[in-house]
Amino acid sequence: MKTISLKRSTISIPESWEDVRPDHIPAVFRNLILLFSNEITPFQFQINLLILFTGYRPTKKRGILFCTKRLFYLTFYRIFKGKRRFIEMLNQENEIDENIQFNLIQLAETITFAFTLDGKKIIPNYDFNHNPLSGWIDAPTFDRDVTVETNITARQFIDCVDLLNAYRQSEDPKVQTFCLNKIMCVLYGLSMPRVKTYNPEIPFGVMYWFTGIVMFFREHPVYSVLYESSKTEEDDDDSKINLGMSEILLYLEKEGYSFVEDKNVIDFFNAQVKGLKDSINTALSSGLKPDELAVQTGISIYTINRLTS
Repeated sequence: MKTISLKRSTISIPESWEDVRPDHIPAVFRNLILLFSNEITPFQFQINLLILFTGYRPTKKRGILFCTKRLFYLTFYRIFKGKRRFIEMLNQENEIDENIQFNLIQLAETITFAFTLDGKKIIPNYDFNHNPLSGWIDAPTFDRDVTVETNITARQFIDCVDLLNAYRQSEDPKVQTFCLNKIMCVLYGLSMPRVKTYNPEIPFGVMYWFTGIVMFFREHPVYSVLYESSKTEEDDDDSKINLGMSEILLYLEKEGYSFVEDKNVIDFFNAQVKGLKDSINTALSSGLKPDELAVQTGISIYTINRLTS
């Protein structure tokens, strides 16, 4: 948490997803839905969250009661203090108001745990150490501390990756809603009618968190080699999410790996890495040179050497 000292108190601004209070999480995802549907701007998102976290908000000097009080005090001040002092007081009041508004804007701009901006492009932050929506019984876990602990199975991961890819590729709101609800069904073991009783920000939040799990494997120093052959300069993160996981599972079983679908997803990725190592070693043993193998597979010579060392 980022603690900011005020004149008589302090306020706290979350710096990561883990800093956000559990009861604030749904509201954060609700605002993310508005942001990604272009109903609010990034700055409006930040202001909304500043109000949520601190209760502070830019002042809105409207209303008959406010205007009446202000007119009374200013008239009284002008009559008894003089015109020059009255103008100085107005300038001072305006300067104080501007400072307050400026400080609120600065505070809002420090709220960057959900996304950052690259020019006008929104870069989502999927970096979760824990499930932010773990308030249900038998909630899926993917805890990243010193080591990774998860109860997500290979089959759950495979099915949700396919659903996530379908969600990314579709522009049909009905298809997107189905994919979000289905991801939650798969991970939480709930029926579709039950999931439909939740507000839309809950399935959306589950998808946002699961995307972080996919990105964890993509950026992992070991598991990332499984993605290397599919990378091109034109690829973006969304287009690279579909891994063909079902085909990989069939391949591993065909190659003789004792693997069942209800095994932990970490075991699934370890099996993939082992399968890749075995395939590379087999190809090199047949007389294929590392540079030739690199051309055929799209895997760098550095990675080939690292997997065979």
